[in-house]
Amino acid sequence: VVSLLRDFSAPVVREVERSREQLAFLLAHDSDPFQRWEAGQRLATEICLAISADLALGRAPALDPVLTEAFRALLRDARLDGSFRALALVLPTERMLALEREPVDVDGLHQAREFMRAGLARALAADFEESWQAHSPRGRYVHDKDSIDRRRSANSALAYLALLDSDGIRQRLRRQALESDNMTDVQSAVMILADSECPEREEVLDAFYRRWRRDPLVLDKWFSIQALSRLPATLERVFALAEHPDFGLRNPNRVRALVGAFAQNQVRFHACDGRGYRFLSDIVLALDRSNPQLAARMVSPLQPWRRFDAVRAAAMRAELERIAGQPRLSKDLWEMVERTLEAPSA
Repeated sequence: VVSLLRDFSAPVVREVERSREQLAFLLAHDSDPFQRWEAGQRLATEICLAISADLALGRAPALDPVLTEAFRALLRDARLDGSFRALALVLPTERMLALEREPVDVDGLHQAREFMRAGLARALAADFEESWQAHSPRGRYVHDKDSIDRRRSANSALAYLALLDSDGIRQRLRRQALESDNMTDVQSAVMILADSECPEREEVLDAFYRRWRRDPLVLDKWFSIQALSRLPATLERVFALAEHPDFGLRNPNRVRALVGAFAQNQVRFHACDGRGYRFLSDIVLALDRSNPQLAARMVSPLQPWRRFDAVRAAAMRAELERIAGQPRLSKDLWEMVERTLEAPSA
């Protein structure tokens, strides 16, 4: 199997016909880290798109075992850099998958990706547990490459194990969130639990807030973690956080941490009822009075409105037109919105 463009110092767009077996082989064995990662992303993307197509046609989805075995090889390769292993085990994001479909199938891609994650967790449960046992924290925090690699590998395994809905894993995550002596492990555990409907979720979020509320940069993480949650009630949580005493439009970092992060939440921001778009446009209009440059940047998630289905495209366009129709709009925001509305279709 040929590994092309090895050791290049800049990315090159290429179109090469590869079978899934060839991509899996490169993911499991290529000695060039970028080629190995890219093969895995391409393989996972193809499988995810196929699963979403099956779901759209009402067919029962199935996880191709070629991906499962390639991931097993990653988990069992003791020579592999732990940070690379953790990166290679992450499936393509829904925003990246959306680039492969037009119109974007927001719900179908989300369901397909979640199906893949759950399937991998079940099929490789023993391997993920072994990886966690091998790389879980030992002793006090140390900042060196080996320790960083170990933490990343352990947290990657935990993210998959959490999908098994095991009380033991939830308690493991709870202890890590409440007792770890480093931000990497605390934040990883809180992020994983933020995607779970369980009592431990609110406990660790509250504890994180109480511990770090006086550290602005860390508190930004608290807002972002909740805004990026895949849970169905995320928009309601974001509404509440926008009224939180520690949130304010005069704090650009806090705005980006909450509103900007939520706009990157593919499935919840693009909910078909359009409430995510209305929330963003309300914030943009409020920002325009005090920080027009930030307001112009914050409207960018509405720019690709033409790539979505008719319902979502109409809702995004309506919000852009609502913004454009406001009196005394800043030049920065007006130019951004007008350019977005007038841009020709691809």
